Amino acid sequence: MLPKITEYLAAALSGTQYPEPDWSDLEWRIARAVAVIHGVSPLLSQRLSWTGPPGWRTFLDNQRVHTARRYGRMAALLAKIDGLAVQENIAFIPLKGEALHAIGLYAAGDRPMADIDLLVRHRDLGPMSRVLTELGYRPLSITADEHVLVPVDRPPLSHLGEHADNGITIELHAKIDRPMPVRVVDITAQLWPLASRPGRNDYPSLAALMGHLLMHAAVNMQMRILRMLQLHDIALLAPRLSASDWSELLAPGDGRAASWWAMPPLLLTQHYYPGAIPAAAIDSVKPGCSALLRFVAPRLRLSGVSASNMRRSVFPALSWAGSLPEAVNFVGNRLQSGLQALRGNTTIRAATELQPWITRSHRRRVLEVLMGRPRPETLSVITAALDSDPSLAPVQGQPKAA
Repeated sequence: MLPKITEYLAAALSGTQYPEPDWSDLEWRIARAVAVIHGVSPLLSQRLSWTGPPGWRTFLDNQRVHTARRYGRMAALLAKIDGLAVQENIAFIPLKGEALHAIGLYAAGDRPMADIDLLVRHRDLGPMSRVLTELGYRPLSITADEHVLVPVDRPPLSHLGEHADNGITIELHAKIDRPMPVRVVDITAQLWPLASRPGRNDYPSLAALMGHLLMHAAVNMQMRILRMLQLHDIALLAPRLSASDWSELLAPGDGRAASWWAMPPLLLTQHYYPGAIPAAAIDSVKPGCSALLRFVAPRLRLSGVSASNMRRSVFPALSWAGSLPEAVNFVGNRLQSGLQALRGNTTIRAATELQPWITRSHRRRVLEVLMGRPRPETLSVITAALDSDPSLAPVQGQPKAA
């Protein structure tokens, strides 16, 4: 049911005029889980041409109300951060979802934001963390390139999907780089404007914003946690890019390598949103991909590279390896990390707080892979959807303070 429902909702969200599906009560409940997993409940409330059974439309509308209220809290929090950052001479860039809101692609209530992501200079990681502690935050995870902070009085997550009262996590990033799956791609320099100022800054160009969206989508495809919302982001932003923007992004010609890793998310977006991505953009990055990735990428579907795919994979990103030595290196790294987890030497970074779907330790999840168990992060959302009240009374009351 998960693949079928995921593909149906993806087509409906993209604007294809699909008729109201003839689903059972169980399938409609799982549809709620799919909408939550993929972050599209508020969008579906505005874009579907059918109402579904009692409770379905109410669920979507409630999700939009909660998303709008939570975004209002986020906007107010960002304003406070901006004011304090100016005082402390700290420059930062709000990333991804907030940037899309800032350029008018989304209005409050359209798009859920799991947390607030901010890019800061390495030297400002500590000072910005201290600024956030003044606003009632505590560190949850600290590494050389990233600090994750949560509210001191963060309430437990006990709701299916978005809720106005959910705590707002803030992630501070000093680098935006990821292995794909072995070669590290670093786009940090492309995200900073030439002259940053204390306080809030924007991406230097739409090409830089699109590059970050595509990189995030590519990484999530490799991990099989892509969200329908990410493809929608790309499809909405793509028409705003000029030919020179696409060239700057994909084939810069300034010594940087072509963005070969952008090809799979571009192809996948094109599949669900025909005409959104220029063919020339896809063609420009194909030569940098391996023959295997060029073969596999056109055949990928959202239901296979997202949490809608219930099966765990030991080597999910193997087809992204650019050569046989890189593939061998990737397999070796995965096996080594798996053995470390089985020995209890690997811990997951506060998993239940950062990713509420992940309810087990890394060691336990490795064992589940070996035993062929379904993905617990998907099962937990499905369980919540099955346990939810089908009537779903309208939202009442006011959200709590940030």
